[in-house]
Amino acid sequence: MKVLFFTSPGCAPCAAAKPILQELQAKYGFEMQTILASQATQEVFVRFGVRAAPTLIVLGDGDTEVERLTGMMDQGRLVGFLVRAGVL
Repeated sequence: MKVLFFTSPGCAPCAAAKPILQELQAKYGFEMQTILASQATQEVFVRFGVRAAPTLIVLGDGDTEVERLTGMMDQGRLVGFLVRAGVL
């Protein structure tokens, strides 16, 4: 499974979630890719239907979407999301 973290410059909720996600990634060893909103990544945001940051998408086999979370993310919400998605 792979976790995609969609973020944008100046996004306070994104900045708050990033260190929590990095800590969880270090502890549990899951694959995570951070995608920063820019002209260069616009196509990726559109492809996954991301309209707001922060957004987390968990991809399973064949890069199919397993679970999605958008909005403010504290540690409890992130852990619960990752457990539901089968990442943790």
